[in-house]
Amino acid sequence: MKRSFLLVLLVIMAAMSGIALGQKNKNVVVKSTIADAGADFMPLSIQSDLLGTYIHGSRSVVSQIHSIGDWEMSTLSSATRRVNVNFDDLVDGTNVNNLPTPMSGYHKVRFLTQCVYGMSLLNLASEGETARCGLIVAVDIGADRYSLRFYSKNFPGTDDITVACTSVESGKCSGWRTQSPNGDGKLIAQVYKVTTVKNKQVLTDYGKYRFSFDMSFVK
Repeated sequence: MKRSFLLVLLVIMAAMSGIALGQKNKNVVVKSTIADAGADFMPLSIQSDLLGTYIHGSRSVVSQIHSIGDWEMSTLSSATRRVNVNFDDLVDGTNVNNLPTPMSGYHKVRFLTQCVYGMSLLNLASEGETARCGLIVAVDIGADRYSLRFYSKNFPGTDDITVACTSVESGKCSGWRTQSPNGDGKLIAQVYKVTTVKNKQVLTDYGKYRFSFDMSFVK
C-alpha cells in the first residue's frame, strides 16, 4: 500500500511539473505597431499598411514573443495585412551579381528576432534595458521570397538591431521597441532571394541595403 501511494504521488508531482513547465515556456501574445515616419517626419524604409496595429489572430496575423524570448510578427498567412518595404538604398559595390532591385511596395512579411547574444526579450526587467539581436525578415514579392538579414555574427557587413524595454509590469518588461539609430538613421541588411533546388534552400546574393524602421510591441 505504501509503495502504491508513493507511486501515485510521484505521478502527480510529475504531472504538476509538466504543467508548470508548460506555463513557464508559453509564448506571449503582443500587439505590434510599425511606424511610417521618424521623429523628423521623414518616411521610413519599412512602414505599415496603414490599417493599424497588427493583432495576433486577427486577419491571420501572428504577433508574439516566443518562449525562448524572440519576437515574431508575420502577415505571411494573411489575405489582407501587409508591410510596406522599400528597397531604395543599395550599398554601393555590394550587388556583385548585378541583379535587379527587389520591387518596393506592400508585401507579405515575417519579422523574427534572434537574440543569440545570450539575451531573451522576456528577461528584460527595467525601462531602458536593451537586448542586442539579429533580425531576419522574410518578404514575399509575388511568387518570390526575399530574406533580409540584419545579423552581424553570420553576415559580415550587416548590422544588429537593439530592442529596448519601454514599460514594465510586475518586475517584467511588458513593452518593447526597436528602431534604426540616429545619424544616418539606417541599418544594413544582407538581401537574398530564397529558392528551393532539389529540396535544398538556395540563397542568391542581391547585395546589401540600408533600411530605416521603428517597430514596437506590447502585451
